[in-house]
Amino acid sequence: MKVSVIIATLHRYEEVCRTIGDLLKSSIADLEIVVSDQNDCWPEGWIETMKNLRTEPRVLWLELGLIGVVRARNMAVEASSGDLLVFVDDDVLIGGPDFLEQHVRVYDDATISAVSGRELDAHNDLVSKCVSQWWLNCPSELDKSSSGRLSGNPLQQCLSFDRQGTSTAMDVCFFCTCNASILRRAFLDVGGFDEQFRGNSYGDDYDLAMRLQNEGHRLVYRPGPVLIHLRSPMGGLRVSDPRNPFTHQEKAYSRWLFYYRYKDYGQRRLLLKQVLRNTIFVKANLKSPLAFIAACVGSSQARSAAKKNAGLGPESIFTKKQSAIHS
Repeated sequence: MKVSVIIATLHRYEEVCRTIGDLLKSSIADLEIVVSDQNDCWPEGWIETMKNLRTEPRVLWLELGLIGVVRARNMAVEASSGDLLVFVDDDVLIGGPDFLEQHVRVYDDATISAVSGRELDAHNDLVSKCVSQWWLNCPSELDKSSSGRLSGNPLQQCLSFDRQGTSTAMDVCFFCTCNASILRRAFLDVGGFDEQFRGNSYGDDYDLAMRLQNEGHRLVYRPGPVLIHLRSPMGGLRVSDPRNPFTHQEKAYSRWLFYYRYKDYGQRRLLLKQVLRNTIFVKANLKSPLAFIAACVGSSQARSAAKKNAGLGPESIFTKKQSAIHS
């Protein structure tokens, strides 16, 4: 099975170079790492490292010249050739040289379409207890898993599943692009990531999980493929980053889109809480009355637009190709 690792990156020069370096330690024979580079330029201190990585035969580097993580990931998938797509964030430490092998082994069960792995927070005390075990390839309790099934509302699973503390293997309705894999055929079957999720685009991976679930695909969680999420305060989609180019409306749009698309799954209160907490009641807005007012106005505008568009989609470069074939 050929493995394609997909990484979309923005303003995380050191972090993404380290992540790629970790992945290149894998023993997977048929491996490619596809980088969707949304940066218009690189700082001088990291240009040489980036150029060296680009000469590595297993690395395919795409210069997009645009900012939009959902489309960036879709474009990386389109350029890739693997049977298995593995998504990781651009600010992670890979938990050992067999990380990708851990993902691949799950698919010995032919009924599985997608896998989410364990994601430890770099600021969590558990990391300090485990990191030495990973790098020394010592057995860890994280590798022990038993069969289990997560029951309940699929939307609640998407929004509330604990991918950090759970050490039991189970079926889930969950997919997180920080650490997840999916069979290429399953990804294309549902049209890839919906590019209607734009701006800060939170919710696109949860939306993918819901669509996979609705089409009868089996999604599972396995604690074996583990990584450390550094949660870099700058770069990526961080609203705290002063270089974040999006308006308050663009920052809120995808949250509201997810709300209106799935509000009938019985979790309106949880959805609304997540929307407001992440678009209006954020620390930066609460410190400034003007920022708070601007966030309220932007969120209201985003809500109107999202309500109008929620019934559309999914829309992506893959669904457009399918439409062209059938027309």
